[in-house]
Amino acid sequence: MFGEIVVFENGSKGMVLNLLEDYIGVLVLGPYHMICQGQVVVGTGEIFKLSVGDAFLGRVVNGVGEPIDGL
Repeated sequence: MFGEIVVFENGSKGMVLNLLEDYIGVLVLGPYHMICQGQVVVGTGEIFKLSVGDAFLGRVVNGVGEPIDGL
């Protein structure tokens, strides 16, 4: 599904950007150096979204909105 979050074998997440007959295009939102052609990728069924609110004020988050500041 377009905009769906997918998970690669190494645990990295990505967002589906292209849906073509023979392949899909994915924007990788995590470490990419261990991803190679032919690996299994699992769809989560969730559309990409980021939460916002007071809990995120002053926090450091990664590209998928997960806190990475250790708090």
